[in-house]
Amino acid sequence: MSADRDYDNDICGDPFQDLFFSPNHPDAPEWQQQIDEILGTSEPVPDLIITVGLPGAGKTTWAKGTGHTRVNRDELRDLLHGVRDYTPEHEQQVTIAQEAAVAGLLRAGITVVADDTNLHEDYLARWEALAAECGARLVIVDHFLAVPAAECIHGQADRPARERVSAEAITSMAARIPDVARAITAMRAATTPQNGGTQ
Repeated sequence: MSADRDYDNDICGDPFQDLFFSPNHPDAPEWQQQIDEILGTSEPVPDLIITVGLPGAGKTTWAKGTGHTRVNRDELRDLLHGVRDYTPEHEQQVTIAQEAAVAGLLRAGITVVADDTNLHEDYLARWEALAAECGARLVIVDHFLAVPAAECIHGQADRPARERVSAEAITSMAARIPDVARAITAMRAATTPQNGGTQ
């Protein structure tokens, strides 16, 4: 064969040869992916693991036990502002910081846990989109939804004062659980875990 072969008009179908003779071809990234799969040299897909559950349901305790890198909104609130006042301005800044940190880590191939409540359908959609953009697999850990609101409320007394969440706030969050649970079911039904997707 000749390196002058016109592969734009005559692709042979062998990714090794196609990539060798036409490394700048528009399909070159796809050929490289095929080669990586054949050789088993493709980079592992990182996971974006998000927890879903009420405050006090055990999400952060579980997340710390995974050994994965965590990016937690409460800890960012403390870091950025030294207070958890939940003002719109501060919350927007926390969101910007969290998404930037998560995206950077995922693009570096690092699995990340966002151990927050995530009790909004738009939060789930945002994480799903971010995982897809970064070539990551979204893993939703939602068994915390089985922890009753009353148990979460009772457990607040054992937390430091600045970390406590009011009974009213927890009750309000609990009312969103049915809608969030349906959204999670729909997300899992619409995607597959291989090569990204949602678990």
